[in-house]
Amino acid sequence: MDNWAENKALGRGKGLENNDENLKASSLGYLLPRYFGHGLSFSLFELALGLFLVPLFLILIVATFFVGFVIGLLVLFLVFGAANSYLMEKIWSIPVEDRWEVLMVHGLVLWIALTVLNIPFVIIISISKNFPIALILFAVYCLVDGYICKFVGAHWETERPLNKTDKDSERFLEVGKI
Repeated sequence: MDNWAENKALGRGKGLENNDENLKASSLGYLLPRYFGHGLSFSLFELALGLFLVPLFLILIVATFFVGFVIGLLVLFLVFGAANSYLMEKIWSIPVEDRWEVLMVHGLVLWIALTVLNIPFVIIISISKNFPIALILFAVYCLVDGYICKFVGAHWETERPLNKTDKDSERFLEVGKI
């Protein structure tokens, strides 16, 4: 069976021509390392951000009480959204809206999703206190977190900007010339 017929039989490509890029992008060998990289990068970012934001939160709360807490959360959401937008573009080549209001909502949704998702991880680690189990769970949660980060970020995908390497963009620019 040739690739086109096999792909059609498996439901890939919806009967369109065989597109090797689509097949590559949907294969586990392509997706898993990207999900893991996205999750690992975001986890390391969260660690670094936590080391920076905890003292900042304490200063804001001591100085201004509730207002400082709210300001700290807004900064957290904004930075979460911006970091995930950056990773979406670098890892997945998916541009994401970058207005600050959108980044705040993006960061809020991502923070809620990751917080809820990581509750079992925290419970298991606190009960077992076993380093190999913690390492295995961390690797698994990097994959899961990467998937969640991509899933949340994809909701704010924007149109791709025209660039010089895109053939359709070149054709569009050529039509506009007189």
